[in-house]
Amino acid sequence: MTDLKEMLKIKTTDLDIINQLITNPDNMMTKELCELIEKFGGVETINKKAQEARKPENLMARLKEMDSPYLADLR
Repeated sequence: MTDLKEMLKIKTTDLDIINQLITNPDNMMTKELCELIEKFGGVETINKKAQEARKPENLMARLKEMDSPYLADLR
């Protein structure tokens, strides 16, 4: 299995190429993605909201709002 793990390894040169693409100021995709992230409050805010949304009580509340047929089974 060691050979498979080596095959999955990402070469440093490949990572360098990806980093160049991501940080290139002319890359419109990255620019638009950064603008979208900022529009929603930045990385920390987005991650906090995601963490809150994963809490069981919040998931149950969402199912209740949706009138989910599975809510009773989950209770």
